[in-house]
Amino acid sequence: MEEARQVIERLRRIELLESERADPFHVLAEVQELLVEARLWIAAEHHADELAEAALRRLEAALAEGRVPSAAR
Repeated sequence: MEEARQVIERLRRIELLESERADPFHVLAEVQELLVEARLWIAAEHHADELAEAALRRLEAALAEGRVPSAAR
Protein backbone atom coordinates (compact mmCIF):
# COMPACT_ATOMS: atom_id res chain seq x y z
CA MET A 1 0.00 0.00 0.00
CA GLU A 2 2.97 2.33 0.57
CA GLU A 3 3.77 2.13 -3.14
CA ALA A 4 0.30 3.42 -4.00
CA ARG A 5 0.72 6.36 -1.63
CA GLN A 6 4.03 7.25 -3.26
CA VAL A 7 2.44 7.25 -6.71
CA ILE A 8 -0.42 9.46 -5.52
CA GLU A 9 2.00 11.88 -3.87
CA ARG A 10 4.11 12.04 -7.03
CA LEU A 11 1.00 12.80 -9.09
CA ARG A 12 0.16 15.65 -6.71
CA ARG A 13 3.66 17.08 -7.13
CA ILE A 14 3.32 16.91 -10.91
CA GLU A 15 -0.04 18.68 -10.78
CA LEU A 16 1.45 21.39 -8.56
CA LEU A 17 4.39 21.91 -10.90
CA GLU A 18 2.05 22.15 -13.88
CA SER A 19 -0.21 24.64 -12.10
CA GLU A 20 2.87 26.74 -11.30
CA ARG A 21 3.98 26.51 -14.94
CA ALA A 22 7.26 25.01 -13.82
CA ASP A 23 10.11 24.35 -16.19
CA PRO A 24 9.14 21.37 -18.38
CA PHE A 25 12.37 19.61 -17.42
CA HIS A 26 11.32 19.65 -13.75
CA VAL A 27 7.96 18.17 -14.71
CA LEU A 28 9.67 15.58 -16.88
CA ALA A 29 11.96 14.57 -14.01
CA GLU A 30 8.91 14.03 -11.81
CA VAL A 31 7.22 11.98 -14.55
CA GLN A 32 10.31 9.80 -14.85
CA GLU A 33 10.27 9.20 -11.09
CA LEU A 34 6.56 8.44 -11.35
CA LEU A 35 7.39 5.65 -13.79
CA VAL A 36 9.84 4.12 -11.33
CA GLU A 37 7.32 4.29 -8.50
CA ALA A 38 4.50 2.95 -10.67
CA ARG A 39 6.62 -0.05 -11.64
CA LEU A 40 7.32 -0.75 -7.96
CA TRP A 41 3.61 -0.50 -7.21
CA ILE A 42 2.71 -2.93 -9.99
CA ALA A 43 5.38 -5.36 -8.81
CA ALA A 44 4.13 -5.15 -5.22
CA GLU A 45 0.56 -5.96 -6.24
CA HIS A 46 1.58 -9.37 -7.68
CA HIS A 47 -1.40 -9.23 -10.05
CA ALA A 48 -0.40 -6.33 -12.23
CA ASP A 49 -3.14 -5.11 -14.48
CA GLU A 50 -2.28 -5.43 -18.16
CA LEU A 51 -3.80 -2.02 -18.89
CA ALA A 52 -1.57 -0.37 -16.30
CA GLU A 53 1.50 -2.04 -17.74
CA ALA A 54 0.49 -0.99 -21.27
CA ALA A 55 0.01 2.61 -20.12
CA LEU A 56 3.45 2.59 -18.51
CA ARG A 57 5.02 1.25 -21.70
CA ARG A 58 3.36 4.03 -23.74
CA LEU A 59 4.55 6.71 -21.35
CA GLU A 60 8.08 5.28 -21.31
CA ALA A 61 8.08 5.26 -25.13
CA ALA A 62 6.93 8.88 -25.23
CA LEU A 63 9.68 9.90 -22.81
CA ALA A 64 12.28 7.97 -24.79
CA GLU A 65 11.19 9.85 -27.92
CA GLY A 66 11.59 13.16 -26.11
CA ARG A 67 7.91 13.99 -25.96
CA VAL A 68 6.87 15.99 -22.89
CA PRO A 69 3.32 15.74 -21.54
CA SER A 70 1.21 18.48 -23.15
CA ALA A 71 0.44 20.21 -19.85
CA ALA A 72 4.16 20.73 -19.29
CA ARG A 73 4.74 22.62 -22.52
